[in-house]
Amino acid sequence: YTPQRAQNIISPDNVKTLYKFYTDYVDVIEKCKIVTIDDVEKGGFELSVKKYIEQKAKEVIPHEKVLMAYYEALMKVRKSEEKMRNLLIEGGYVNE
Repeated sequence: YTPQRAQNIISPDNVKTLYKFYTDYVDVIEKCKIVTIDDVEKGGFELSVKKYIEQKAKEVIPHEKVLMAYYEALMKVRKSEEKMRNLLIEGGYVNE
């Protein structure tokens, strides 16, 4: 489907894709999963898509690396703010 603001629509291209999934009858990561009645029964008869569709593995970035990138970005912001402040003072736009 194509997500819309208040509702989702199925375009002709979406229909073609769905038909291809149906006729190919194979699992497609993050798209479709072939399940049996036994699979559904074992899943408590829950038909939630998230229960069956296989997701791609997500890259896990170490906390230290994220923290280091944050502090580097913060230092760049502070340097940029200082440069902007100095330019505004030199241009006479700010009195300090």
